[in-house]
Amino acid sequence: MRSSMKMGLTALLSVMLTACGGSSSDDSSDSIAYVQFYNASANSPAVTLTLDEYAYSAVEFGDSLPRYGVSPQTLDVALLGVDAAGDELSLHEQSLAFVDGDNHLLVLYGDYGDSKLMDLVYNRDELDELNDEGEDKTQVLVAHVAPGLPAYEVYVAADGVDFSSAQLLGSPAYGQYSDSLLLDTGYYRVFLTEPGGTTPVFSSAVLDFSQQTVQKLMLRPGFGPDSLKLRIDAVDSTGAPLSVTDAAAAAQYRVYNACGAERTLELGKDQQVQSSLTVAAGAISEYQVLPFDDYDLNIWDEAGNQGIQDLLLTFNQDDSRTLVIYPGTDGIQAMALTEDLRPRSFDYQLTAVNLVPDSEDLSIYFLTEDETLDSAQYKLSNWDFSERPSLTLPSGSYEVLVIATDDNGTLSRLARLALSLDSHQNLSLVLTRDGDSYRLTAL
Repeated sequence: MRSSMKMGLTALLSVMLTACGGSSSDDSSDSIAYVQFYNASANSPAVTLTLDEYAYSAVEFGDSLPRYGVSPQTLDVALLGVDAAGDELSLHEQSLAFVDGDNHLLVLYGDYGDSKLMDLVYNRDELDELNDEGEDKTQVLVAHVAPGLPAYEVYVAADGVDFSSAQLLGSPAYGQYSDSLLLDTGYYRVFLTEPGGTTPVFSSAVLDFSQQTVQKLMLRPGFGPDSLKLRIDAVDSTGAPLSVTDAAAAAQYRVYNACGAERTLELGKDQQVQSSLTVAAGAISEYQVLPFDDYDLNIWDEAGNQGIQDLLLTFNQDDSRTLVIYPGTDGIQAMALTEDLRPRSFDYQLTAVNLVPDSEDLSIYFLTEDETLDSAQYKLSNWDFSERPSLTLPSGSYEVLVIATDDNGTLSRLARLALSLDSHQNLSLVLTRDGDSYRLTAL
């Protein structure tokens, strides 16, 4: 069992004052410092920040706490995760001096098993003074926390302004961050070039910098089809980062054919075919790359009969999806599953998808070698058609059973799958009809 965090009342009163928003009117208190935590460790579980043993909410990869005020003092700072057994694990511990007016964004980055801690310190006095005088300013800086990627020159430009007129924000190497830049509030784009380059290798979607706050741009790992394998998270004071990829990044999809015969699929735009492939019965295709866009999906059987016509699918930049085609009550049906391709250390997010029409109240059990149905620690109940419940499992080997229960309480096994969770990625389990029986497939 995961051990609980300490929640001392004394620590709460002495450490945490309030969560602070973006406007300067929230920041008028004297003798106050600020702390925030952002998790950039891609294969980490949720990680908890503690100050003098007061535990804030746990933070998943790509997310952050809101900015909190603390009394100026020296505090014991710790980042707590869990190990493979689910026991509490101290990742980093240090004493940190919180000085009046300073802002600390604590960033966990790198591989979870050998992570690093960045103390990103900035001051917003000039920003607040200008806004108090009637200016309308925002403040921007950038940090590099994407392992294995080189330093890029990072530019910002107001939306609608060409790259040639963009301002250089900085070019931090991995584990470093830039100085701050004061800008007028508004909407901006971020551009990356190679050092000395004049052509962007990354041009972001529009970012909203309309608040009078500090935007910390985090260059962090990405795991979609985009070749740069990079995303930018804009961390403001609210604890809800905005994540953007290259505005021109492609998408990818693959197809699992759960029908009883070969099927041909076409994705088109404006009556022009953009992608086409034929998938054998029970097979999973290779990934197909295509530009981000809205597409019409059409499906034919071996005889050329059209089973689905003009089903609308949207692929955003850097999307990765699995299209599942399966027999429904009214012929062929299709479902698009969004994939999470980020690596895992020792726990896995599994999504169970029931694509058997008219099936109700099924249960799915994940049994280790020393468990039975009665003693199973991990299971999902009340699993109905088209539902997609999720659960987190530790690494290891499992026997997965899909069980139906009749009105008399009699159990029937519908499907079985031997599952080994050691490939460091999340999975979807899809239940489909296979003639008169059932099939459970890991995707």
